[in-house]
Amino acid sequence: MSGELLIEARGQVEIATLNRPQRLNALNEGMVDELSAYFGGLADRKEVRVVILRGAGRGFCAGLDIQEDRSSDETPVLRTLRTQTNIGNIYRKMRACPQPIIADHLLGIVLPDHHGKVAHAVFGEITKGRCIDFPALRHWRSLRGFALT
Repeated sequence: MSGELLIEARGQVEIATLNRPQRLNALNEGMVDELSAYFGGLADRKEVRVVILRGAGRGFCAGLDIQEDRSSDETPVLRTLRTQTNIGNIYRKMRACPQPIIADHLLGIVLPDHHGKVAHAVFGEITKGRCIDFPALRHWRSLRGFALT
């Protein structure tokens, strides 16, 4: 392992930190391999109840590191296909693991009144089915407009 994914255990919670702050935690081949191995093994680790995924430094994740050294025998098309397949496999492993995965950022909805001023703000929580539930919105019959924050 390259140390680009740090795992900290706090009881039944694990904090997985993307650790490439100098590159805004952009995904390189080493980090993709570490994320795949970590999330692939979570299904067998029942002692872990929740995973918090965060990024070190000022950015969560800038996406794929396009400045990574890509010299290899593969053609650019084959390398891109392999990289995208590996990233897709991480998403599948994340969705398959039984633990909820919480990204370390806040998701909320701000509801404006008819004058455009903030009338109501609610924050969601990730449920077992990995959907975002906004309990305070269950009674609203319609939303005129909203903004994700």
